[in-house]
Parts: sequence; C-alpha cells; structure tokens
Amino acid sequence: MSSTKLPMIFQTADLSVETRVAAYKNDILGLCKPREVPDRIAKYIGRNVEASGWNAVWRSTPKSSGQLHPFDVVVEVSNVNASDIMAEVSICEPVVTDCLNDLDTEKVNAYLCCHGNRVPLTELCPVYDETGQHDETALAIEHVRFFYENIWREWDEDDDGEYCYAGRHLDTRIQLYYDIQEGNLPRDLVNNYRDSYNQYREKLAELKQLQEKIAVSDLDEELDEMDVLKCAQMSEVCESLVHSLQIIENPQMRYLLASVSPKLVQQGPRGNRPRGDEPVTYIVAPKLQAGMVKFYEDNTVVEHYPCLGKALKSYYHGDTIVVYPGKYKLEGRAYQLADSVHITGIGNPSEIVVVEVELFFCSDNEEYTMECCATNISIKNITFEQEGNENEGVVLVKSGRVTFDDCHMRCETNGVTVENGELVMRQCKVHGAKSAAIIVSSGAKLDLQDSKLFDNGEFGQNLDVSTELATGAIVLEAKSDSKKTTAILSDNYISNNHCHGICVKKDQEIFAACCDPEHGIKLEMTNNVFEENIHGDIGHFLVNKD
Repeated sequence: MSSTKLPMIFQTADLSVETRVAAYKNDILGLCKPREVPDRIAKYIGRNVEASGWNAVWRSTPKSSGQLHPFDVVVEVSNVNASDIMAEVSICEPVVTDCLNDLDTEKVNAYLCCHGNRVPLTELCPVYDETGQHDETALAIEHVRFFYENIWREWDEDDDGEYCYAGRHLDTRIQLYYDIQEGNLPRDLVNNYRDSYNQYREKLAELKQLQEKIAVSDLDEELDEMDVLKCAQMSEVCESLVHSLQIIENPQMRYLLASVSPKLVQQGPRGNRPRGDEPVTYIVAPKLQAGMVKFYEDNTVVEHYPCLGKALKSYYHGDTIVVYPGKYKLEGRAYQLADSVHITGIGNPSEIVVVEVELFFCSDNEEYTMECCATNISIKNITFEQEGNENEGVVLVKSGRVTFDDCHMRCETNGVTVENGELVMRQCKVHGAKSAAIIVSSGAKLDLQDSKLFDNGEFGQNLDVSTELATGAIVLEAKSDSKKTTAILSDNYISNNHCHGICVKKDQEIFAACCDPEHGIKLEMTNNVFEENIHGDIGHFLVNKD
C-alpha cells in the first residue's frame, strides 16, 4: 500500500547568518583558495554525512528523475560519494510520495537503474529521527546545498587566484541572499539579477556545447571559422553578464542601485542592537502606569510609546512589543516588519485594537499596511480593523514565518496574503473580507489551526462560479514555475462565506491536462467544519498564467 503523507524532515532552512558563516569559515572552507573548494567540500561531506543506512525525502528535479514534473518521495540511502556529491538510493516500499496518482514508480526506478541509482546529495532531506543520530548528516547536507545554491558561482571554477575564497566571497554573497529573502531590495533589482543569472547559465551551457564541438573538430577535421567566431562572441557575452552580476553582488554598489530605485522598500532590517546592547521591551499604551512594569526583572530595558507605529519603526531584532488596551491607528505609510519580533496584547483582545487606515498616495509596494519579511514574527492577542477599501489587505507575508495567535481580523478587502514564506494562524477569527480572508500564493505555506473564517468573499457572491475571478475564504494559488503550495488545516470552522470555503486556482499551462485536483497543491485537512458557503466547500479553477 502507498501513502501521500510524507514523514517529518529536519528543519534546517532557517539557520541564521552567523551560524552559516561560522560553519563555512571554521568547518568547511577555512583559508582555502578557489581551486581548493571542491576538495574541502568533499572532505566535509566525508566527515559529517553518514555513508548509508538513513532515509530521506528525495526532492527530485526533472533532470535527476527523468520525469516531466518534480516530485517528493521517500528513499533509502545505501552509499554517499563525497567527491561528486552524489548518493545511491532506492525508493522505499511501500511508496511514500506527494504525488501518488502521477508518479510512475517503475519508470523512475528504471531511470535510476540506468544512472547507477545515483541522485544529487543536495536533493535529499533526511527524515527526522528523535535519537539525534542523523542530526550531523542533515546539517551538513543543508550547508552543502546552501553553498552551491547561493554562494558558489559557475565562474569560480576557472578562478586560479591565490586569495582566500571565504574571505572574498562568503560574507557578500550570503548577505545578498538574505537581502533578497527578507525583501530589502527593490523588486526590479532582484528580478534583474535573477534574469541576468539565468541568461548567464543558458549562454554558458551553449558555450560549453560549442567548445566541445570545436574540440572534436580539432581532432577530426579543420576548425570551422564561424564556430570559433561564435565561441569568442559567446565568451564575451558571458564575461559581460558576470560583470553585471558582480556589480549587484558588491554591497556598496547594490545599496547604491537600491537607493535610486523608485520601488525601494521603506525600511531594511536593523539587525541586532548596536554595541551589543540588550533587547528592549516596548510598552505601547496611552499612558504608562506602574503596574505595567512591576513584573519585569530589574535589568529589563523598557521604553514606552503611546503610538504603536513608533514602536514598529524603532524596534531591533529580538525586541518585544507589549500592547495594552487602546485603539492604535496605523496611517500615512506602510509598516515593514523586517526584523524578528514578538508583539503581544495584554488584556482582552477586543479592547486592543489596531486600526489600519487607508493608505493614500501609496506606491506599488505599499498596498498593505503591514508587510512582514523577517525570519520569525509572532503576533498574539490583538484585534485588527481595516478602515477604507483602497488597501490590498491587512497583512502581507513577503518572506519568513509569521504566526498569529488569538487574533481577530475585521477586514474590508483582503485579510492576509502569503506571497512567500509561511503563515501560521491559531485560534484566530477572520471575517468581512470583500475578497478572500487568506490568500496563499504559489509556493507559500499556510498552517491554520482552530480558527474561524466567516462572512468573506462578498465580491464573488454574484460571479459565475466558473470564472477566473471566483474566490474563497481561503484562496490557494499554484503556478507551473513554482514549488507546491502547502495548506495544512485542522479543527477550523469555515462557514457562511459568500463564496467557496476554499478556492484552488491553478496555472492552466501545466495543470489543464491533469485530472488530479490536488496536483500542484499539498492540502491536508483534519476535523474541519464547512457550513453554508454559498458556492460550496472547495472549488478548483484553471487560470491563465500571468
């Protein structure tokens, strides 16, 4: 018997900058030169990755599996080859995969057999084991995976320099990764960098094919002058693209380009407090009273603001914002939460009200009053009210993880949109959204527990249920060029919405020919109640790719 419920894997993707830098400098790269990097990586794998006897979720690619679409499946590792960063695997029986209806196990096994059952080690995510036996293996694979995805560049292979590789490239390239992940750079600049990098890889592949052709011609016959000329021209194109990419990788040049961009985000991450100062607890209340501070230890640094907006603009990474009963307006600008923070309401949540006022003269990236793009943001015991219908929604999760506990959202347009990263909501209420209470963009993740979604989707009430404009209390989007969208729903009450309870929208380009309604969407539901949603509990729609 087969299953679609994948086991838990080690969660290693959210390692801090400090942890990653220390691992590369102290344990992996040291003072090695560029040409010595592959050997250092191989030795690190040999020391830290178990050679066999462990299970993993293989997150395949079409190139590694021979299949048209990627899939996840549980495999057993029988051997690890550190020198070429490959592993020999076999699919576990019974088969455990995320696309049971689409996966042709026989074809995959045949393809693996033809390739020595070898897959890239970096595509393996070790299955979690409480004994701790595989902790080092999981961490080592994450460090190697991150290195080749975000630090190593193809042009580094031909670098014969005598300098320290980590000293020149490590900090700048890791910082570029986090600048992109945390939304610190204008979208146009990020898109330009990614487009240039993709173009470089395409041109480099063409150049290598041409060089191989010329090498064969050199042995068998006279060289084709046109091929030689084309090779020279393509080399110049690659060099030019590398130069443009290196400009953006340079922190000073990157921030200079960002400063003149019309879409510069309002505030980047502040990081830890300067000079190593202790985290601050901000008390937000109309008036500071003695009873508000009596429970803190004597050495706790406390600051008081009567305005929540000032606290949101002032906090550093790891600070705490405590909000007492009152009505706090956020108006005049978009507030970007770019550092991890805990925001907690003290008292009855119905008396702790954050009013998000309509943003006038807003730019494209100011359509939400609160934009979250930090590793870990938690918000607890607060009521949010949306005032006016021009804003796109209450909260936008641009990246990282945002957790709402015991919060109440009274919406006008949308509630919460997860553009990237993960949204966790526990014991929350979301209602009144004219469109959707929660929108999960392609590749993002939602974990909704013991919450109530009601009276949402008024805009979709009179629409034809087959239209692309159809909506739901929860909208899940899936596109062909992104990872799976994940939604885990348990013990929720989704009722009396003017639309679907859940609306699944898929990219027509890739999903039109697939009869599996969950293709591209990982939807897990346990003990949820759906009642009196006008267009039904779950609706599936194909939409044109943007």
